[in-house]
Amino acid sequence: WKGQLAGAPPVLELPADRPRPTLQSFSGAILMFELDPELAQALLEWGRKQRATPFMLLLAAFASLLSRHANQDDVVVGSPIANRPRSELEQVIGFLTNTLVLRVDLSGDPSFTDLVNRVRTVTLDAYDHQDLPFERLVDEIQPERNLSHNPLFQVLFSFDVEPGPDLARLEEQDLPQVHSGTSKFDLGLYMFNTANGLGGAIEYNTDLFDGERIERLMDHLKALLGRVASAPDTPLSELEIVSEEERQQLLSWSRSRPSIAAEACTHELFERQAQFFPDREAVRFNGRSMTFAELDRAGNRLAHLLRSRGIDLDLRVGLSVDRSLDMFVALLGILKSGAAYVPLDPSYPQERISYMLKDAEISIVLTHSWLKDLLPQVEGVDFLCFDELEEELSAQPDNAPQTGVTLDNVVYAIYTSGSTGQPKGVAMTHRAVADLVTWQARQAYFGEGGKTLQFTSLSFDVSFQEIFSTWLVNGSMVGVSEEDRRDPDRLAEIIRKEKVERIFQPFVATQQLCAVLAESDDPPDALRMIISAGEQLQLTPQIVKAFQKMPKCRLYNQYGPSETHIVTEEPVPGVKEGAPALPPIGKALATATSYVLDGRLRPQPVGVPGELYIGGGALARGYLNRPAMTAEKFLPDPFVDEPGARMYKTGDIARISPRG
Repeated sequence: WKGQLAGAPPVLELPADRPRPTLQSFSGAILMFELDPELAQALLEWGRKQRATPFMLLLAAFASLLSRHANQDDVVVGSPIANRPRSELEQVIGFLTNTLVLRVDLSGDPSFTDLVNRVRTVTLDAYDHQDLPFERLVDEIQPERNLSHNPLFQVLFSFDVEPGPDLARLEEQDLPQVHSGTSKFDLGLYMFNTANGLGGAIEYNTDLFDGERIERLMDHLKALLGRVASAPDTPLSELEIVSEEERQQLLSWSRSRPSIAAEACTHELFERQAQFFPDREAVRFNGRSMTFAELDRAGNRLAHLLRSRGIDLDLRVGLSVDRSLDMFVALLGILKSGAAYVPLDPSYPQERISYMLKDAEISIVLTHSWLKDLLPQVEGVDFLCFDELEEELSAQPDNAPQTGVTLDNVVYAIYTSGSTGQPKGVAMTHRAVADLVTWQARQAYFGEGGKTLQFTSLSFDVSFQEIFSTWLVNGSMVGVSEEDRRDPDRLAEIIRKEKVERIFQPFVATQQLCAVLAESDDPPDALRMIISAGEQLQLTPQIVKAFQKMPKCRLYNQYGPSETHIVTEEPVPGVKEGAPALPPIGKALATATSYVLDGRLRPQPVGVPGELYIGGGALARGYLNRPAMTAEKFLPDPFVDEPGARMYKTGDIARISPRG
């Protein structure tokens, strides 16, 4: 026994509906089911040919299902045994039952036939050593004890070989199902013979699992047994556990909203707004403002200047400017020139900035003279300082240059943090961000002409969404200095004074702001929405208290890696005490598709963890100058017939809820 259980996993971590309580509870419920008679007969007949008892066959199937749900190939299951191996003990009155610990090895992707052979060996060995009481085994092995779960195993399996009574000559009457309301383990599968073949009952801990999840587990077991009966020599990884109906439901959830296709690049959409609403305020900063027409003309002049310096389609321009009106002019000017911008935060280490300048093949950096000395001097890179360009800019034409830019050109290259290696430049296309900001602008929760706080750094891709989705509804950006941005008390005062209606923030910044607003006697009445992205949103007591003081404000949770920008959203309907502390990331936007897949790129069932993949029009072109890495992370989308369709392998683990 010590050799058999050496190194066994202490817990079978099945996906649950609630976290495991710190003290094991025994609240339970039971679900009865019966297998199709023809399926049961086929399974039993196949088992006889394999010299496998029904117990061995069903245990192999159950272990395979547990392995798939828990993503473990080392599964430990308990099983009761009568413990009457001698004939003279069969009629002895008394409780001799013992519990065997059966460890099933599913490594190496065996076929189901091979797995049954493994299970046969494990069970026969266990029967040969069944005299050792379970309690003694626990004492000898000394597993790490935890009051939250049973030692050695948490899932039980049994098979009652005695057939049920012959009811042919009796009248049948349904009676209410009686159950103790308890469950000694996380999960217990009890199989038995019936007059029609095979039946079963799943007993489950209700503090961990909802009945809906257990019903799906039962359906998966039936689907797996059906496929085993028809193709037992198939590798386990290729045996589907979801029905075709469930598979289609999962794929239908992958695109939860009607698709949106922008008809022009984002800066061209801005130009239309400037044409129709020239005198509307587009941006306000430190007491100064610019209208749409003024900002459009300033961007045009800068674009002409950049093109006169050799800037053209798909070239990259470095952008390292203070938070100011110049920042908005620079952003527009680079896009209007046909180039892509590369944000360069002067607070970054010099080595990182040098690497980015060289990797992105940047020849021009837009900056200010007081920031120039903070940036590394790299051969072949010219620095254009806004505060030294006034005369040169004034001589440029006011109209937009003709660049030939299309939706398939690159709009920006934002570098990843490099936490998993060398920073990578994500080359995002105009199409992806134009679709996103068009979708964001069409949402009814932000009115035309509203004000958005310009909070996020240009090095954070959400800044693009924040700025352009505001301009597309004729809204105004309210800029703040870096000092005010980092001071939640000052930020709260600006939001109140400027009547800001919308804020995009990562969770940490939202938490800091809400900590101030929660204690304020004068919360900002105009604030209508806070959009959280970039980090996992948590509903802390400070956030809950702040939103209780702002009943007209709503909270939205958005998700998306740099390689796809924002791709999901979940409105948090009730920010109140008792709400889930970790809201879901929501459903795919109209710009994207989302899949939760297993290692063989198959849709995972509802509630079962898998890797999150993003498809659709939200994807970046790839990584700058890294074709091999791009091919590794941007894969062909097997669920779309469209030629060239791709999906991005996020590396994030997710699961789909019952509502998609």
